[in-house]
Amino acid sequence: MQITTVIAVAVAAYLPSVLAANAIVINNCSFPAYVQSVSNGQPAGPLITLAPNGSIYSEAFKTGGTAIKVGWHPQLSGPLTFEYTPSNGLVYYDISNNAGNPFSG
Repeated sequence: MQITTVIAVAVAAYLPSVLAANAIVINNCSFPAYVQSVSNGQPAGPLITLAPNGSIYSEAFKTGGTAIKVGWHPQLSGPLTFEYTPSNGLVYYDISNNAGNPFSG
């Protein structure tokens, strides 16, 4: 698997760190990857195609729980899921393949 998921935090002197943070997905695969962000109580965001070999998806942290689904097929069946929730100046997160493992094999 060559998908890299990174939490990058840029801290500005006048902003709390959670407000300046981003969730980042980097596609280091030799094939396209597909990414979609879904936040609690909100419609799913657009399906984003990440080109092979270093294409980057980044989003500023959203309030409430958010899941970023990553897969190698546009239908995102059985995606790798990165979930995060900012709360009280901290960010709680997990990465799971409990819906499937699109990059196995």
